[in-house]
Amino acid sequence: MNDLLNKNTHKNTWIVPVACLLAGGALTGISTNLAKYAVNIGLTPLAFLFWSITGAAIILLIVALIKQEIPPISARSIEYYFVAAFVSVAAANLLLFSAIPHVGAGFVALIISLTPTANVSWRTAATYGAFLSHSCAWRSGGASWRRGVGYS
Repeated sequence: MNDLLNKNTHKNTWIVPVACLLAGGALTGISTNLAKYAVNIGLTPLAFLFWSITGAAIILLIVALIKQEIPPISARSIEYYFVAAFVSVAAANLLLFSAIPHVGAGFVALIISLTPTANVSWRTAATYGAFLSHSCAWRSGGASWRRGVGYS
């Protein structure tokens, strides 16, 4: 009886990951097309980026207020929020949105979708290099550095 319950509870666990994957892909495609449209109507990439990030921040703040899980607000945490937002979101998206008028939205969407693939390829190569590093001091130093900064 227990096995039957376990099979029924785990039967549809694939639905949520697949739905998130499809939603993420759709939103990525929509964002590049919206950026192209914004450029066509005269909005600069920086202004488009500002308003899209501001909108996302407001939505996240509303969700945090509803869940009563407000992030810490101190000088150090605000500094971290700004640096993390600039490095991980704003700088990369500004480059991509600025490239859309020159190379097209389709090419930028392709580059965005290839980033995880390139990351997996790089991590596989780094892991393989760390595996072979016992024979070469130079590669061994590189593998140690990768382990020290969290890549391996």
